[in-house]
Amino acid sequence: MCKTEQYLHQLLSLYQKEKRPEKINSLFYLSPEQRIRILREIIACFPEQPRR
Repeated sequence: MCKTEQYLHQLLSLYQKEKRPEKINSLFYLSPEQRIRILREIIACFPEQPRR
């Protein structure tokens, strides 16, 4: 599991356990650059497979 994937799982579990989730909504705000970096890291976790 990639670091980014672990981080997203941690955020999700934290969000689900929180009684007042609006308190941690700010953790989910990502700048466009951060979103691109996270997507690249997630994509890097998967080996490239030829399309059929």
